[in-house]
Amino acid sequence: MDRILSPKKLLRAHNKIGGIMKTKKSGLTVIVLTVIAFVFITLLMAQNEDDFISISPIEKKDTGTLMESEAVKAEPVKKEETKPSQTGQKQATVDSSEKMASVEKIVPLDLKDKLEIRIVTSDVVKYKATELAPPPNNRILVQLFKCKVDYKNIDVNKAGVNKIRSAPHNSTAWIVVDLDSKQRWKIRNEGKVIIAEILKTSEIKEEGATSKQAPPSMIYRILDVAAKNLGKQTRVVITTDGPVKYRVKKDMENKLLNINIISAISSWKEGAINREIGNVESINLKEDKQTKTIDINIKFLENLPYVVVRDQNQILIDIDNILQTGKIPKKKLDLYQRLSLNVQDASLSGILRLLSTQTGFEFSISPSVTNAPPVTIRVEDQPLYQILRDILIPRSLYYEIQNNIIKIGSVTELKSAKALRPKITKFYYPKTMLADNLKKLLDVQISKEPLLDISVTVDNTGGANRIMLVGTQEDMDQVLDMIANVDYSKDAGDYEGSEGGILKTKIFKLKNIRLQEEAGNAIESQQIAELKQTIEALLTSEGGVKGTMTFDRRTSSLIITDTPAVLKRIQKVLDTLDVKVPQVTIEAKLYEVSIGATNDLGINWKAVGQDSEPYIEGDVNVGAVPAIGSVGQFVLGTLQSGFKIDAYLKALERKNKASLLSAPKVTVQTNMPATIKTSRQVYYEESSIITQPSGPPVVTTDFKSVELPISLNVICKVDNQDTINMVVHVEVQSLIQTNRTSGPPDITKQSADTYVKAKNNETIVIGGLLTDKVTETENKVPLLGDIPLLGNLFKATSKQNEKTELIVFLTPSIVEE
Repeated sequence: MDRILSPKKLLRAHNKIGGIMKTKKSGLTVIVLTVIAFVFITLLMAQNEDDFISISPIEKKDTGTLMESEAVKAEPVKKEETKPSQTGQKQATVDSSEKMASVEKIVPLDLKDKLEIRIVTSDVVKYKATELAPPPNNRILVQLFKCKVDYKNIDVNKAGVNKIRSAPHNSTAWIVVDLDSKQRWKIRNEGKVIIAEILKTSEIKEEGATSKQAPPSMIYRILDVAAKNLGKQTRVVITTDGPVKYRVKKDMENKLLNINIISAISSWKEGAINREIGNVESINLKEDKQTKTIDINIKFLENLPYVVVRDQNQILIDIDNILQTGKIPKKKLDLYQRLSLNVQDASLSGILRLLSTQTGFEFSISPSVTNAPPVTIRVEDQPLYQILRDILIPRSLYYEIQNNIIKIGSVTELKSAKALRPKITKFYYPKTMLADNLKKLLDVQISKEPLLDISVTVDNTGGANRIMLVGTQEDMDQVLDMIANVDYSKDAGDYEGSEGGILKTKIFKLKNIRLQEEAGNAIESQQIAELKQTIEALLTSEGGVKGTMTFDRRTSSLIITDTPAVLKRIQKVLDTLDVKVPQVTIEAKLYEVSIGATNDLGINWKAVGQDSEPYIEGDVNVGAVPAIGSVGQFVLGTLQSGFKIDAYLKALERKNKASLLSAPKVTVQTNMPATIKTSRQVYYEESSIITQPSGPPVVTTDFKSVELPISLNVICKVDNQDTINMVVHVEVQSLIQTNRTSGPPDITKQSADTYVKAKNNETIVIGGLLTDKVTETENKVPLLGDIPLLGNLFKATSKQNEKTELIVFLTPSIVEE
């Protein structure tokens, strides 16, 4: 029987029958009244069969929010144990000494997109909301603990809500919202008001544990339980032969998810999965054959979100996997990277921010850094550690490295911070000396390090001959390096210095740095000199030990003799310096273009074609555009990609308005010079007079040539953004027009230096050098024009002055490895 008469109505019926039986004593009357009583009770049950709550819920969610296809994500509600009310008695009350709140009113509010049910109590109470599945219908049960309520029915018939019923149950007030179908709902509280919101949406399809229930007598089987790692999630699939009923419970403390399946038996052969699959550590099945229930316990590695849904005859549990982010490798600090710095009256904190941006390292500063005086410094190509010392030591500051962070402050501040860090203890057994002698050597070296805070104690207990070191991990590593330099067993390749220091010889073969100097290559010679200066600065030069270094230019190797600690530092420096440098291919084209054609090419540097589309635009103007008749000045611009310069120049060549002088192409390493040279050959007329004793003098004419060289020197450097920085030097020799008709011409030399940035494969245009060409043309009538004196009547001479411009196109491109 799934419907029970409420105790209140049962008591009311009992009292009515008792009153009638007192007035009528005859046996017939008793029989008639008894029949009437049973009929009356049956009618009451038929009329109010839903006044009480059938307790057979399939719990979807223990929180207040229920969404479509959403799975259980909290423990199910534990039902309140109720004792059956005795016939003729009222609902049992709680102890009068315990304070009880009460429900003052229940108000349904019909809003635009939802129906709100406001439950007003006399005091703030704890509550729990549960969705109950059919039979007989969908309901929302709101339990108010330690709260009283009166029996009441409120008809609503709006937003899928039929009615609201309330009834007391021991010390709990039950509020039941009867739904005509499954609805979206959520619940919240605002002080003494508990608000249940029923969203006005269409009927939600029954899913998961609230799907259509099987008849109580139907027993289903568990066929299989499987788990698979899907990458971001681990899916557990429970396969059955029918739509089983189940409950979900999560044990957060033990990282356990329990799926309780009702009215089912197991035919799964394995019975357990005892291996890690994604975020699932193990799966175990426990079957109770008497109650026909099965518990499937899924053990998690970590408590992460999960979703439980039903798909036909399968229960799917998707558990989020642990993110496999992996360990991020820590960046190794390189205090030997070289920098240039030029600041004046700048704050120390500002300089440290600048260094952090340039080097990528983090700085942690103490309060004394903020109060430090301004800094004025200019250094070129110096290692980072040297720059820090030059800035910090004059201000009584120092630095130390901890977890790849450079901490800066006074010695007192750094030591105070270090005292709070955890200490470690290590024992060291000397290899070549007594512990007492080793301690004396360490005391001398530690005293020279102001930030080193480590305790060194000799332990000779039982002839142990060992020292105990206590300090932070960073200080411990530094002291162990000191010990390695003094307590070092010699091998065949080692020897002692003048005062007993251990020296070792090592050959460093360079892979990318050439040590062979080319004659006249000043830049390469300077780079080798800088490398030598850097390495010599690291060599030991005190304490009776002196390191040495020699070059083997044939194999590009360094032969260095020094202590093991110094050799280790040199190896780190060379690993940073001996790297591949990018190469740049420079394609140059030198054209001599008629001044008329340059009006559309490079004179005004803002030319517009026939389609009114600009194709050349100058970015840098080294000099003003020269006036007509001058020798010209250099101007600089860039060529836009929308204009086909090659096709245009070839068209000018066909019209004899342009002449290609040279088109060299060279590939060079970054920071190395590339030199391009070409020349023009110009002829001039030279006359000479030869006197003869027996006749008139003879005038002879001879044509000679002169070379007019054009030299182009480019040094390229590639930055991290694939931008090519170029230092360009152009040198051109050209003729100067004179009134002399014969003899060697006057030659002028022009040069220009500029610095320009270009993108990869971008063309840089250099122009502005103008020259005048005078062309003399004679037109005559054949034969008649050759008659002396009279021939002038049959011939004509014309001179044409043509101006030309020398234009250089430079296209740098980075060579891909």
